[in-house]
Amino acid sequence: MTRLQWFLRLSGMTQERFGERIGVTGVSVGRYCRDRSDPDHRQPRRGTGDKMAALTQGQIHLGNYADPISEDIAQAMMAEIDRRAKVKA
Repeated sequence: MTRLQWFLRLSGMTQERFGERIGVTGVSVGRYCRDRSDPDHRQPRRGTGDKMAALTQGQIHLGNYADPISEDIAQAMMAEIDRRAKVKA
């Protein structure tokens, strides 16, 4: 699974809700989640990528959103998102 797919799964956020938060449709988020080799894969635009990074405390951005990661790395990513969110609060 990709970094973005793991985020959605572990956060409990739907593609539609994530899309609302970053200003795109759930369909677009689904295309971002696809493997880069998939002909339906789409890369977010820079502004959308910036919103994605802000929402995920910088853990998911244009450079890594479609990278495949393991569950262990995904768990560590989510812990870092939580840690950074608490620091900002």
